Amino acid sequence: MKNERLPESSSALPASLQISVIVPTHGRPESMTRLLGMLAEQTLAAHAFEVIVGDDGSQPPLAIDMSSVP
Repeated sequence: MKNERLPESSSALPASLQISVIVPTHGRPESMTRLLGMLAEQTLAAHAFEVIVGDDGSQPPLAIDMSSVP
């Protein structure tokens, strides 16, 4: 299946559409960096979704350098 980007003005995407991607984690900064990179490459317009990361007490606290996300 080929991914195709919908035009941002497409009537198939209502302007009010919001999708939340909720990611629970404990540690795993390398996996989180890969996941955020994949989400950045998906075809939904950036204004139509949000990503919420819940870190369950990682020691040290999870910190992702967004400049390292492709």
